[in-house]
Amino acid sequence: MLNQVLAKLSAFHQDERGADEGINKLMIFALIALPLIAIIAGFGKQIVSYAKTQWSTTMGSAVK
Repeated sequence: MLNQVLAKLSAFHQDERGADEGINKLMIFALIALPLIAIIAGFGKQIVSYAKTQWSTTMGSAVK
């Protein structure tokens, strides 16, 4: 029984197909998400202020 478990673990360890695929997806996500998080953290108040101003302008012109 132990030999079978060790054989399966050894086969699982040696099978690296698809390992690069997951890492590639993670790296792409990190390259997109990390700069966005940095921008939001640095300019959050200005972004909210701009969005509120634009929303007020849009809603004000829609009422007229």
